[in-house]
Amino acid sequence: MLDTQRASTQTSRRPTPFAVPWVRRAVLLVWLGATAVILTLGAAGFRIDNSVGIWFAEDDPALVEYRQFLEDFGHREWMLVALDVRSTGSAWAGDRAALVNALDAMPHVHRVLSVADFPSASAFVRTFLRPDADRPYEALLLQVTNDIATEDG
Repeated sequence: MLDTQRASTQTSRRPTPFAVPWVRRAVLLVWLGATAVILTLGAAGFRIDNSVGIWFAEDDPALVEYRQFLEDFGHREWMLVALDVRSTGSAWAGDRAALVNALDAMPHVHRVLSVADFPSASAFVRTFLRPDADRPYEALLLQVTNDIATEDG
């Protein structure tokens, strides 16, 4: 009788399908493939929105004023670029003209203003472009197009 019990328990203990090595590999590959497809589809729709509207409430006065500014003046911004002219000495005037021409030729640059564009006694020059005549630096002012594609510019 003991032999018949052993025989019945041995026949009822069939290996589960997952115990077979090729089945485990196939399940793992299907799982990895499905995960890769889901992650790829998720990454394809991913977009970073760093527009100004994200950081302010819709009715914030600063945001309302900023949007009105963009409507009035477009998506152009001014950049102030400080240059150390210590090493160039008196040759800087020629270098300044070449640099201004090179910057002006760039596609997103609309205007470049330097010290040479203003009278030396100009308050604008003393305030922004060369605040201290004794210091060996000056600045260029560039008007550029903001081409970042966001809702608020």
